[in-house]
Amino acid sequence: GTPGDIDMSSGRSEGHDAAVMATSDDAAVSKLSAVQLKYLEDPYIQHMVTRPTRRAPLINRGYYSRVYHIKKALHLFLDA
Repeated sequence: GTPGDIDMSSGRSEGHDAAVMATSDDAAVSKLSAVQLKYLEDPYIQHMVTRPTRRAPLINRGYYSRVYHIKKALHLFLDA
């Protein structure tokens, strides 16, 4: 189909799917940027990004903060 066509089998437009995939790609690029600057470790993210881009320091620190606090909350929950 053409961009904006609605796939009746799933009820979603191709444009919506493309937007979701673009968001996922952007998140992967941001994570790779944080990994390359040693904010966190992920030995696999480099294989998921075709065009690495260095993000602004605020993006890298924000990614680190989000990962840190989610891990902390998860450990608190599992230890309770």
